[in-house]
Amino acid sequence: APYPSFCSGATYLVFVKALETLRERGKLQLDFATLNQLVIRDQHDGEGVWGRWNANGPGTARLFYELGLGRNFTDFAQARPGDFMKIFWNKNVGRRESGHSVIFLGLVAHPDGEYVRFWSSNLPGGYGEKEVPRAKVAAAIFSRLMNPENLSRIHGVPATDAYLASLLRKKSS
Repeated sequence: APYPSFCSGATYLVFVKALETLRERGKLQLDFATLNQLVIRDQHDGEGVWGRWNANGPGTARLFYELGLGRNFTDFAQARPGDFMKIFWNKNVGRRESGHSVIFLGLVAHPDGEYVRFWSSNLPGGYGEKEVPRAKVAAAIFSRLMNPENLSRIHGVPATDAYLASLLRKKSS
């Protein structure tokens, strides 16, 4: 039977798997309290690690910025396969936004123009790769994981990011 999946859950799985792999290879040490923060427990937008990741707007980028996990940027020329990417299908951020959380795989030239290739949970097929015309992407934010050890900083930030939490009700830019 097919299981429903959603984009931020798909990319979060990749994030957690990357942390797990680094730990298995001895390249990352995180204490139990920090690892425990990764567990999804029905957090609201902006709350904890998952609530930040899953929030409307630049949730993943905001988490990366707040904890110093890596760099965020908007220039496609700097993007590399494996970067986390938030696609905005319209110019709205927050309440009326339409977006997609994906793993960037590259740009592909087709006769009708440039396409963005990515992996995520996509309609209608679930987990997999997809290509969309770059012209359909109104805006994008890339997040590159560079300092996973900074995840331990989650204990020093507010339990809820007020900006991300507000995006359920408000518009932003």
